[in-house]
Order: sequence, then structure tokens, then C-alpha cells
Amino acid sequence: MKKLILLIMIAVIGLLAVSCSRKAEPVVLPARDTIDSIDVTIGDEAENYSDDDWISRFVSAVLDAEGTRRQSIQDMPNEEEYIKIDINCRGSVNTLFVYKEKEIYYIEQPYQGIYQTDASFYEMLIGK
Repeated sequence: MKKLILLIMIAVIGLLAVSCSRKAEPVVLPARDTIDSIDVTIGDEAENYSDDDWISRFVSAVLDAEGTRRQSIQDMPNEEEYIKIDINCRGSVNTLFVYKEKEIYYIEQPYQGIYQTDASFYEMLIGK
């Protein structure tokens, strides 16, 4: 009986360890050919991008982001300063947020996940 209880406890601990270590699923983006434009809002300033080259670079950079163990459980990030990105597609809008925390850059997709990106993507958004 003691062995059975010990085996059950080990199994439960193993399952907890596996579930806690899972990374976010990949960022979910609309198909590239359905994206009409992308709005990037920093503070009160919004910029609209409809250039195919810019949109392709944006999509590539977002898809290159690495999943983290952090979860996105609300509509907006908990950060005070962030960049809001609205991806406009034939009648729908998908929103992402980008922010910097302790010199690390993140992309947050509400209810999907939080992904680590690099400074070059952040600089692309702020126009540097």
C-alpha cells in the first residue's frame, strides 16, 4: 500500500513539473495575404503601415519570437508602457502588445501567450 501511495505521489509531482514547464504555443497570426494594414500605437500616437515589405518583415519578426512560460490571462499587459499593435484583416482586427521589461523585449498576445523578441523588432516598431 505504501508503495502504491508513493508511486501516485511521484506521478502527480511529475505531471505538475511537466505542466509548469510548458512554453506558450506559437503566436497565432492571420494569413499574410489577408492582412490589409497594421496600426502601431505608442502612447497617443498611431501610425498605419500598409507597405507589403514592412508587413512581411513584421510577420517574420513576430513568428520568430520565442515562447515563454509566462501566460497572458487578460486583454492588456500589466505593463505601464507598451506598444499596441492592431493587425487589420478583411473585417477583423487582431491585437498584440509589445513591451520591455528589465531590458528584455516581449510580445503579448492576449489569452494566447507571452513571447520573447529582440531589440531590433522593438526598434522597427518605434521607427528607429
